[in-house]
Amino acid sequence: MTNSFYLIEDVAKQINLTLKKEKVVRLDDFLEKSNYNELLKDVLKLKFIKSNFPNKFSYSSSKIQKNILKMFLDNSFLAFVEKISRNKINNIDLNLRKFSHRDYVLLHDSLKKEKGVIFLLFLFKGEWKPEFGGKRVFELTKEEIVVEPKKNSLFIVNLERKTRSFVKYINNFAGKNSFFVIEGKLI
Repeated sequence: MTNSFYLIEDVAKQINLTLKKEKVVRLDDFLEKSNYNELLKDVLKLKFIKSNFPNKFSYSSSKIQKNILKMFLDNSFLAFVEKISRNKINNIDLNLRKFSHRDYVLLHDSLKKEKGVIFLLFLFKGEWKPEFGGKRVFELTKEEIVVEPKKNSLFIVNLERKTRSFVKYINNFAGKNSFFVIEGKLI
């Protein structure tokens, strides 16, 4: 499943150091190509339901199938994330969302302030260009972390207390392009 490069002990240590210092790490080509293609194929088969609360968010979401859940609840994946983040995982909250033209997530007062570790895995066919929008922005105490959708990239973000995030509006340049994101909050 996971690209074997990331399982090398020295590489894992370097990833941990980067995460500590930068509060975010991007692991490109995270899944082996065949696993990525299989996961994307499974996600494309799912039925997504549009959720739209104009003052809060607009995106589509789907229930995560057992085979996808199994991939992210696998002991080797969880052990990898624990090793990288140096956080013991008691629970994991997984979401699967689809973002397309006109989708977004706004900051608002009722938005839950988070602390802990979050991971994001982006999936899409074709390409996603920065000018389409869809960046995920995490507001930390003294800085912002910006995560650009990138195919088959796993982002791990260390959240400070009271971290909030939003997704920038996906504009008309996106056309019919969309991306999927599997988000895991480690509790």
